[in-house]
Formats: sequence, structure tokens, C-alpha cells
Amino acid sequence: MERLPQEIEVWYIIPELRKEFAVGMRRSGMKQKDIASLLGLTGAAVSQYISQKRAGKITFCARVKQEIKESVPRITKEATSANEEIQRILTLMRNDKHLCETHKLLDPSIDKDCSICFS
Repeated sequence: MERLPQEIEVWYIIPELRKEFAVGMRRSGMKQKDIASLLGLTGAAVSQYISQKRAGKITFCARVKQEIKESVPRITKEATSANEEIQRILTLMRNDKHLCETHKLLDPSIDKDCSICFS
């Protein structure tokens, strides 16, 4: 059965974004509990993201990686929320068809000419 694009976002992309945010914040010296607070997650979830035990099933393109890198300081300075940054990056991924590429990689039953995201 084909998965909806929204399922790909919820099961794969959003967890991967959260992981990348958590790892970036940790690299900048933030404490795990502060990361959890900013991302709206439990400390255990942040620990699993940082230790690579959660997410990690997809790889982002260079543009998305750059957007994530730019998002981390905005979130840590509380200029914007993690949810706003996730939504912004999801929109970018839809518009750039990176969501479509990820969907096709994770679900081989998707037609190569699929355009359901743009219907």
C-alpha cells in the first residue's frame, strides 16, 4: 500500500529534522535538558537523537542541511520556534520536490511520475 506524503513527513522527515537540530544544539554546547525544552521533547528522546538511536533513515540534500544549520541558532536564540523552523523546512522540501524524492526512495511502489504532492 502506498504511503501518503504526510506519513513520510511524520515518520521520517520530522524525526530526522529534530535529530539534526538536537545534534547541532549539542555541538554548540547546550545541555540536553535545554535542548529538550526548546524542541518540545523529552530528555530521553533528545538522548536517543544525539546517540543516533532514533531517526537516521534518510539523508537530506545539501540545501536542506544548510537550512538546518541556519535554523539551529535561530531556535537557540528563541528568535523562532523549532516548530516554525520545521514547517519552514518542510515547505521548502515540498517546493523543491525533495519530499517526492524521499517518498520514492522509501516506497518503491510510488510511480516515478507521481505528483500527488502538487495535486
